[in-house]
Amino acid sequence: MRALVGIPDVRAGDSVWWHCDVIHSVAPVRNQQGWGNVMYIPAAPWCPRNERYAASVRDAFQTGSSPADFPEEHYERSWPDRFPAESLNPTGRRGLALD
Repeated sequence: MRALVGIPDVRAGDSVWWHCDVIHSVAPVRNQQGWGNVMYIPAAPWCPRNERYAASVRDAFQTGSSPADFPEEHYERSWPDRFPAESLNPTGRRGLALD
């Protein structure tokens, strides 16, 4: 589409700033082996507002609830094998202020 603007190739250390409410697409991948993903990291840079947001995300994560900025689906609450906080690496634990 003429209105679609692509993001240049991303390399280690690059940052792409985008808002999830903007209409977007994900390019098709040929010969993909396994899962692909898009990361949503909503609380950066660090400031008082994002500190409060990160705390609310931590609380939602711990109960399997949907974060406040997503629809209230809460579908992970009943998942028996939901990803546990104990499996987070040090960066994930720090980001959610679990340590």
